[in-house]
Order: sequence, then C-alpha cells, then structure tokens
Amino acid sequence: MTDNNELYLELIFAAIKEVNMQQPPEYQLKLNKDEFLISDKSCIDSLGLITLLINIEEKISNKFKKNLNLLDEKYISEENTPFKTLGSLASWLNKNV
Repeated sequence: MTDNNELYLELIFAAIKEVNMQQPPEYQLKLNKDEFLISDKSCIDSLGLITLLINIEEKISNKFKKNLNLLDEKYISEENTPFKTLGSLASWLNKNV
C-alpha cells in the first residue's frame, strides 16, 4: 500500500473504533485491511455499515474539506463494490478524494 492508502486506512480504523463502541461484539469489525466490509463474509450489520460510512464521510470532510456520498447504491451494492474490504475502501478513497 502507498502512504496515502495508509492514511485512509488509519482514518477508516478511527471510524471503526467509534462505531465498534456502539456494536455488540459479534458485529464489530477488526482493524485489518483484509477485513470484509460489504460482503456476505462481513460481520457488520446494515445499520452499523451505514453508521460507519457516514462516520468516514464526516472524517473525510473534516480532514480534506471534501464531501463524499459513500452511501450511493453503486458503491454499497454487494456486486462489484469497491468497498469489499477495508483495504479496497482505502484504495478507493485514495483515488477519489
């Protein structure tokens, strides 16, 4: 991963830490770039996913002064999503922010 990917991964991990505090243990994401996010292998429920993506949008807005809509159906539908894992989300952010 490039340094920028690492920056976005750290931002994602910060958002996950906040969301995990509100989730029961079985729905908490691990801080690992290979952790599944939008996949049938993901442990996070739909409300947790929406909360996480909104949290990431806010962090992007605060840090980079850029507004994103990560809740767009083209991104969060399971088929062909760029958000399959935390690492793929970080790569997508690196290219699109």
